[in-house]
Amino acid sequence: DPCLFRTLRIPSQAVDSALQRCPTWISLVMVVLECRNEPDEPPCVDCIEVQDEVGRAVDKFEAYTLEAQEQFDVQKLLRGVVIGGTVRLRLSSDPKLLAPILLYLEQSEANSAEVYKRRQMALG
Repeated sequence: DPCLFRTLRIPSQAVDSALQRCPTWISLVMVVLECRNEPDEPPCVDCIEVQDEVGRAVDKFEAYTLEAQEQFDVQKLLRGVVIGGTVRLRLSSDPKLLAPILLYLEQSEANSAEVYKRRQMALG
């Protein structure tokens, strides 16, 4: 189904640099969605395809659980990401993947809020 895919052609050094700094599967998905002006889309993706400058598939990676995504070596994926190339995401609405990702995001947001609060207190 075409509506399940999100595609980002890497237009610039800035976008490439942002992608290259992603340490995890979820962070990469979040950067792609943000670059597509879809930051509110849940980063629930079970497949990422990397294409070269002419649209040929270079690599395809699948991770169907949050655990698999957390253990995934994102550097393998990033080797094929270049300016002019494309990152193609397949969105998933599978509750077995979506629920843990939403919980992960909620916990991550709570952790960030706690760090922000501690820094505010330390600064006076």
